[in-house]
Amino acid sequence: MFEPFVSLYQSLYSSSRLVILLVSVGLAAVIVSLFASWYCILKKAGNGMPWMAFVPVLNLFALYNTVQDVPLLLATLVTGFLALALGVKVQFVGIVLGLITLVLLLVFCRHMAEAFGEKHSFALGLLVFSFVFYPILALSDKKIGAKAHSNQEVMDSVRAFLTRTRIINIICVALMILLVVLQWMPFWTYESAKEGTRTASIQQYIWTPTELTDLTKQLAADTGNASFSVEKIMLTPLFELILFLAGLVLCTWKGDRPLTALIPIAIGLLGVFGYLSNNAFALGSGWSLHFAVCVVLKDLGIVNLLMSWIRPEKRIVKKI
Repeated sequence: MFEPFVSLYQSLYSSSRLVILLVSVGLAAVIVSLFASWYCILKKAGNGMPWMAFVPVLNLFALYNTVQDVPLLLATLVTGFLALALGVKVQFVGIVLGLITLVLLLVFCRHMAEAFGEKHSFALGLLVFSFVFYPILALSDKKIGAKAHSNQEVMDSVRAFLTRTRIINIICVALMILLVVLQWMPFWTYESAKEGTRTASIQQYIWTPTELTDLTKQLAADTGNASFSVEKIMLTPLFELILFLAGLVLCTWKGDRPLTALIPIAIGLLGVFGYLSNNAFALGSGWSLHFAVCVVLKDLGIVNLLMSWIRPEKRIVKKI
Protein backbone atom coordinates (compact mmCIF):
# COMPACT_ATOMS: atom_id res chain seq x y z
CA MET A 1 0.00 0.00 0.00
CA PHE A 2 2.78 2.42 0.96
CA GLU A 3 5.34 1.11 -1.52
CA PRO A 4 4.69 3.87 -4.13
CA PHE A 5 5.16 6.54 -1.50
CA VAL A 6 8.33 4.89 -0.16
CA SER A 7 9.86 4.63 -3.64
CA LEU A 8 8.92 8.26 -4.37
CA TYR A 9 10.54 9.42 -1.13
CA GLN A 10 13.71 7.44 -1.82
CA SER A 11 14.01 8.83 -5.34
CA LEU A 12 13.51 12.39 -4.13
CA TYR A 13 15.93 11.96 -1.26
CA SER A 14 18.66 10.55 -3.48
CA SER A 15 18.29 13.33 -6.02
CA SER A 16 21.23 15.72 -5.70
CA ARG A 17 19.41 18.38 -7.68
CA LEU A 18 16.58 18.42 -5.18
CA VAL A 19 19.00 18.73 -2.27
CA ILE A 20 20.77 21.65 -3.97
CA LEU A 21 17.40 23.27 -4.69
CA LEU A 22 16.22 22.92 -1.10
CA VAL A 23 19.50 24.29 0.27
CA SER A 24 19.36 27.23 -2.14
CA VAL A 25 15.77 28.02 -1.21
CA GLY A 26 16.64 27.79 2.48
CA LEU A 27 19.63 30.13 2.13
CA ALA A 28 17.58 32.59 0.11
CA ALA A 29 14.87 32.59 2.78
CA VAL A 30 17.45 33.20 5.51
CA ILE A 31 19.05 36.08 3.58
CA VAL A 32 15.71 37.72 2.84
CA SER A 33 14.68 37.32 6.49
CA LEU A 34 17.91 38.93 7.70
CA PHE A 35 17.77 41.80 5.22
CA ALA A 36 14.14 42.54 6.08
CA SER A 37 14.92 42.42 9.80
CA TRP A 38 17.87 44.76 9.37
CA TYR A 39 15.63 47.14 7.42
CA CYS A 40 13.23 47.32 10.36
CA ILE A 41 16.09 47.74 12.85
CA LEU A 42 17.62 50.61 10.87
CA LYS A 43 14.20 52.22 10.61
CA LYS A 44 13.72 51.92 14.39
CA ALA A 45 17.15 53.45 14.93
CA GLY A 46 16.12 56.51 12.91
CA ASN A 47 18.43 55.81 10.00
CA GLY A 48 17.41 58.02 7.11
CA MET A 49 18.41 55.38 4.56
CA PRO A 50 17.07 52.02 5.79
CA TRP A 51 17.31 50.66 2.23
CA MET A 52 21.04 50.13 2.96
CA ALA A 53 19.98 46.94 4.73
CA PHE A 54 19.58 45.28 1.31
CA VAL A 55 23.06 46.25 0.04
CA PRO A 56 25.83 43.77 1.00
CA VAL A 57 28.70 45.18 3.07
CA LEU A 58 26.96 48.55 3.26
CA ASN A 59 24.31 46.98 5.49
CA LEU A 60 27.02 45.87 7.91
CA PHE A 61 28.40 49.40 8.18
CA ALA A 62 24.87 50.72 8.78
CA LEU A 63 24.17 48.16 11.51
CA TYR A 64 27.48 48.66 13.28
CA ASN A 65 27.07 52.42 13.05
CA THR A 66 23.72 52.05 14.82
CA VAL A 67 25.57 51.10 18.01
CA GLN A 68 28.69 53.14 17.17
CA ASP A 69 30.83 50.06 16.53
CA VAL A 70 32.35 50.79 13.10
CA PRO A 71 35.93 50.31 14.43
CA LEU A 72 34.84 46.91 15.71
CA LEU A 73 33.54 46.05 12.24
CA LEU A 74 36.89 46.93 10.68
CA ALA A 75 38.71 44.76 13.21
CA THR A 76 36.28 41.88 12.52
CA LEU A 77 36.75 42.13 8.76
CA VAL A 78 40.55 42.20 9.11
CA THR A 79 40.70 39.17 11.41
CA GLY A 80 38.21 37.29 9.25
CA PHE A 81 40.25 37.97 6.11
CA LEU A 82 43.49 36.93 7.82
CA ALA A 83 41.84 33.76 9.12
CA LEU A 84 40.91 32.75 5.58
CA ALA A 85 44.23 33.82 4.03
CA LEU A 86 46.60 32.40 6.65
CA GLY A 87 44.47 29.37 7.49
CA VAL A 88 45.30 27.85 4.10
CA LYS A 89 49.02 27.81 4.95
CA VAL A 90 48.97 27.40 8.74
CA GLN A 91 45.77 25.75 9.88
CA PHE A 92 46.26 26.44 13.59
CA VAL A 93 46.72 30.18 12.98
CA GLY A 94 43.53 30.19 10.90
CA ILE A 95 41.62 28.51 13.73
CA VAL A 96 42.88 31.01 16.32
CA LEU A 97 42.03 34.01 14.12
CA GLY A 98 38.65 32.46 13.37
CA LEU A 99 37.90 32.18 17.10
CA ILE A 100 38.95 35.82 17.57
CA THR A 101 36.56 36.79 14.77
CA LEU A 102 33.72 34.94 16.50
CA VAL A 103 34.48 36.76 19.77
CA LEU A 104 34.37 40.12 17.97
CA LEU A 105 31.04 39.18 16.40
CA LEU A 106 29.70 38.22 19.82
CA VAL A 107 30.78 41.61 21.20
CA PHE A 108 28.76 43.37 18.49
CA CYS A 109 25.74 41.15 19.15
CA ARG A 110 25.98 42.01 22.82
CA HIS A 111 26.01 45.73 22.03
CA MET A 112 23.01 45.31 19.73
CA ALA A 113 21.08 43.38 22.38
CA GLU A 114 21.92 46.00 25.02
CA ALA A 115 20.75 48.80 22.71
CA PHE A 116 17.28 47.23 22.65
CA GLY A 117 17.29 46.43 26.36
CA GLU A 118 17.73 42.68 25.88
CA LYS A 119 19.74 40.38 28.14
CA HIS A 120 23.24 39.13 27.31
CA SER A 121 21.89 35.67 26.53
CA PHE A 122 19.95 37.24 23.66
CA ALA A 123 23.30 38.25 22.11
CA LEU A 124 24.28 34.60 21.82
CA GLY A 125 21.06 33.96 19.93
CA LEU A 126 21.83 36.83 17.56
CA LEU A 127 25.18 35.19 16.79
CA VAL A 128 24.15 31.53 16.50
CA PHE A 129 20.54 31.78 15.26
CA SER A 130 20.62 35.14 13.48
CA PHE A 131 17.73 34.25 11.15
CA VAL A 132 15.48 33.76 14.20
CA PHE A 133 16.60 36.39 16.70
CA TYR A 134 16.99 39.33 14.32
CA PRO A 135 13.34 39.03 13.21
CA ILE A 136 12.34 38.86 16.88
CA LEU A 137 14.31 42.06 17.50
CA ALA A 138 12.78 43.73 14.45
CA LEU A 139 9.17 42.79 15.27
CA SER A 140 9.38 43.56 18.99
CA ASP A 141 7.85 46.71 20.45
CA LYS A 142 11.14 47.70 22.08
CA LYS A 143 12.78 50.83 20.77
CA ILE A 144 16.49 51.30 20.49
CA GLY A 145 18.04 53.15 23.41
CA ALA A 146 20.95 55.59 23.31
CA LYS A 147 22.63 55.35 19.92
CA ALA A 148 26.06 56.20 21.21
CA HIS A 149 27.82 53.15 22.58
CA SER A 150 31.05 53.69 24.45
CA ASN A 151 33.77 51.07 24.43
CA GLN A 152 35.76 53.04 26.97
CA GLU A 153 35.29 50.44 29.70
CA VAL A 154 36.54 47.68 27.42
CA MET A 155 39.53 49.74 26.28
CA ASP A 156 40.36 50.62 29.88
CA SER A 157 40.25 46.95 30.83
CA VAL A 158 42.53 46.01 27.94
CA ARG A 159 44.96 48.78 28.79
CA ALA A 160 44.96 47.81 32.47
CA PHE A 161 45.74 44.24 31.48
CA LEU A 162 48.53 45.24 29.10
CA THR A 163 50.13 47.50 31.67
CA ARG A 164 50.67 44.62 34.08
CA THR A 165 54.16 43.52 33.15
CA ARG A 166 54.18 40.52 35.46
CA ILE A 167 50.95 39.07 34.03
CA ILE A 168 52.26 39.14 30.47
CA ASN A 169 55.58 37.65 31.59
CA ILE A 170 53.74 34.81 33.34
CA ILE A 171 51.75 34.15 30.16
CA CYS A 172 55.05 34.08 28.25
CA VAL A 173 56.42 31.54 30.74
CA ALA A 174 53.37 29.32 30.15
CA LEU A 175 53.87 29.54 26.38
CA MET A 176 57.58 28.78 26.71
CA ILE A 177 56.74 25.69 28.78
CA LEU A 178 54.26 24.64 26.09
CA LEU A 179 56.92 25.11 23.42
CA VAL A 180 59.41 22.91 25.28
CA VAL A 181 56.77 20.26 25.94
CA LEU A 182 55.91 20.20 22.24
CA GLN A 183 59.56 19.51 21.44
CA TRP A 184 59.26 16.23 23.34
CA MET A 185 55.97 15.25 21.72
CA PRO A 186 55.77 13.05 18.56
CA PHE A 187 56.69 15.29 15.65
CA TRP A 188 57.91 13.25 12.65
CA THR A 189 56.42 10.03 11.34
CA TYR A 190 58.84 7.79 9.46
CA GLU A 191 59.24 4.25 8.21
CA SER A 192 61.72 2.08 10.11
CA ALA A 193 63.25 -0.91 8.34
CA LYS A 194 62.91 -3.05 11.48
CA GLU A 195 59.89 -1.65 13.34
CA GLY A 196 57.66 -0.25 10.61
CA THR A 197 55.92 3.10 11.08
CA ARG A 198 57.43 5.06 13.97
CA THR A 199 57.29 8.56 15.44
CA ALA A 200 60.02 10.74 16.92
CA SER A 201 60.11 14.06 18.74
CA ILE A 202 62.50 16.92 17.98
CA GLN A 203 64.49 16.51 21.19
CA GLN A 204 64.57 12.73 20.81
CA TYR A 205 66.11 13.12 17.36
CA ILE A 206 68.66 15.66 18.61
CA TRP A 207 69.87 13.58 21.57
CA THR A 208 69.75 10.12 19.92
CA PRO A 209 70.36 10.63 16.18
CA THR A 210 72.26 7.34 15.79
CA GLU A 211 69.13 5.43 16.79
CA LEU A 212 67.04 7.28 14.19
CA THR A 213 69.06 6.81 11.03
CA ASP A 214 65.92 5.85 9.12
CA LEU A 215 64.41 9.23 10.02
CA THR A 216 67.54 10.98 8.76
CA LYS A 217 67.28 9.14 5.44
CA GLN A 218 63.60 10.00 5.08
CA LEU A 219 64.16 13.69 5.89
CA ALA A 220 67.05 13.79 3.42
CA ALA A 221 64.82 12.32 0.71
CA ASP A 222 61.82 14.55 1.49
CA THR A 223 63.88 17.76 1.64
CA GLY A 224 65.96 16.89 -1.40
CA ASN A 225 69.18 17.36 0.59
CA ALA A 226 71.38 14.28 0.28
CA SER A 227 73.80 15.59 2.94
CA PHE A 228 71.05 16.18 5.51
CA SER A 229 72.05 15.49 9.12
CA VAL A 230 70.83 16.30 12.63
CA GLU A 231 73.22 19.28 12.73
CA LYS A 232 70.98 21.01 10.19
CA ILE A 233 68.14 21.39 12.71
CA MET A 234 69.65 21.09 16.19
CA LEU A 235 70.57 24.76 16.75
CA THR A 236 67.00 26.11 16.83
CA PRO A 237 65.56 23.73 19.49
CA LEU A 238 68.75 23.76 21.59
CA PHE A 239 68.91 27.55 21.74
CA GLU A 240 65.18 27.64 22.50
CA LEU A 241 65.81 25.27 25.42
CA ILE A 242 68.64 27.43 26.76
CA LEU A 243 66.61 30.63 26.44
CA PHE A 244 63.67 28.89 28.08
CA LEU A 245 65.74 28.13 31.19
CA ALA A 246 66.87 31.77 31.34
CA GLY A 247 63.33 33.03 30.75
CA LEU A 248 61.88 30.69 33.38
CA VAL A 249 64.11 32.32 35.99
CA LEU A 250 63.94 35.94 34.86
CA CYS A 251 60.23 36.13 33.96
CA THR A 252 59.23 34.72 37.36
CA TRP A 253 61.91 36.17 39.63
CA LYS A 254 62.13 39.55 37.86
CA GLY A 255 58.66 39.43 36.34
CA ASP A 256 57.95 43.10 36.95
CA ARG A 257 60.93 44.23 34.85
CA PRO A 258 59.99 45.16 31.26
CA LEU A 259 63.42 44.16 29.92
CA THR A 260 62.64 40.52 30.72
CA ALA A 261 60.42 40.68 27.64
CA LEU A 262 63.60 40.36 25.59
CA ILE A 263 63.68 36.64 26.39
CA PRO A 264 60.25 35.83 24.83
CA ILE A 265 61.12 38.06 21.87
CA ALA A 266 64.39 36.18 21.35
CA ILE A 267 62.72 32.76 21.58
CA GLY A 268 59.93 33.84 19.26
CA LEU A 269 62.24 35.27 16.60
CA LEU A 270 64.54 32.25 16.83
CA GLY A 271 61.61 29.90 16.37
CA VAL A 272 60.01 31.86 13.53
CA PHE A 273 63.21 32.07 11.48
CA GLY A 274 64.30 28.56 12.42
CA TYR A 275 61.02 26.85 11.53
CA LEU A 276 60.70 28.80 8.28
CA SER A 277 64.29 28.41 7.08
CA ASN A 278 64.42 24.61 7.36
CA ASN A 279 62.05 22.43 5.34
CA ALA A 280 62.59 19.51 7.69
CA PHE A 281 60.49 21.20 10.38
CA ALA A 282 57.62 21.78 7.92
CA LEU A 283 57.43 17.99 7.45
CA GLY A 284 56.47 17.53 11.10
CA SER A 285 52.85 17.11 12.15
CA GLY A 286 53.05 19.80 14.82
CA TRP A 287 54.92 22.39 12.79
CA SER A 288 52.03 24.87 12.59
CA LEU A 289 51.49 24.77 16.38
CA HIS A 290 55.21 25.30 17.08
CA PHE A 291 55.26 28.21 14.65
CA ALA A 292 52.10 29.80 16.10
CA VAL A 293 53.44 29.63 19.68
CA CYS A 294 56.67 31.33 18.56
CA VAL A 295 54.71 34.09 16.81
CA VAL A 296 52.57 34.73 19.91
CA LEU A 297 55.65 34.76 22.16
CA LYS A 298 57.37 37.29 19.92
CA ASP A 299 54.30 39.54 19.76
CA LEU A 300 53.61 39.40 23.51
CA GLY A 301 57.22 40.29 24.25
CA ILE A 302 57.12 43.25 21.86
CA VAL A 303 53.82 44.49 23.33
CA ASN A 304 55.20 44.16 26.85
CA LEU A 305 58.33 46.08 25.93
CA LEU A 306 56.48 48.84 24.11
CA MET A 307 53.88 49.26 26.84
CA SER A 308 56.65 49.89 29.36
CA TRP A 309 57.29 53.23 27.63
CA ILE A 310 53.76 54.51 28.14
CA ARG A 311 53.01 53.16 31.58
CA PRO A 312 52.30 55.89 34.10
CA GLU A 313 55.23 56.46 36.39
CA LYS A 314 54.73 55.49 39.99
CA ARG A 315 54.79 58.42 42.33
CA ILE A 316 57.47 58.21 44.94
CA VAL A 317 56.22 59.38 48.29
CA LYS A 318 59.05 60.57 50.47
CA LYS A 319 58.81 59.98 54.15
CA ILE A 320 59.16 63.12 56.17
